[in-house]
Amino acid sequence: MKNNKTIDIKIDNTIYSVKIFYKQQKGIYLRYKNEQFVCTSPFFVDDSRLIKFFKKAIPSLNKKISKKSNKESPIGEDYTYLLGEKIDKVLSQSVLFDIAYKKLIELTRKYEKLMNIVPPYNVRIKIMNGRYGSNSLKTHSISYQLDLIHYSEDIIASVVIHELAHHFHRNHQKAFYKCVLKYCPDYYERKKKLRKGIYK
Repeated sequence: MKNNKTIDIKIDNTIYSVKIFYKQQKGIYLRYKNEQFVCTSPFFVDDSRLIKFFKKAIPSLNKKISKKSNKESPIGEDYTYLLGEKIDKVLSQSVLFDIAYKKLIELTRKYEKLMNIVPPYNVRIKIMNGRYGSNSLKTHSISYQLDLIHYSEDIIASVVIHELAHHFHRNHQKAFYKCVLKYCPDYYERKKKLRKGIYK
């Protein structure tokens, strides 16, 4: 029997994370729930077929999501949201990558020290869709979504703490959230802002 898992798929230079749940069913179904692409699939479907399906389904689903979303874009014709502040300047992606890397390194090291985590994690910045961070024990690295740089430092920190909590608890069980709330008591408020596109 196959285990449920998360896979990353690259479409037009964007990495999309999809949670896959295997069930006794006939068809493959994909939906977008809680900022995450979620797929239910029959046990007999292999990864190559799923990836082929995602490459067709995700762009179409993205169009529907965009129509429903009321979020203000983080980058406009004459502005950029940077660390929660709206500045009258459009920043290039390369500049945003550089700023994001420096800020995420800074915050990751800060909370590693507070949470007594050693050795330090490797930090990566990626263009992802479906999640804002991921912790890999195999490579001892944390990948963060580039879009985080548009949000306030407090909101970014909540994602950093979330990913570092996975150092102690791999799954989202009660003990995991207890750890998160210890270092971020208003975690759920910050998470709500992140989901709603409230940058500050």
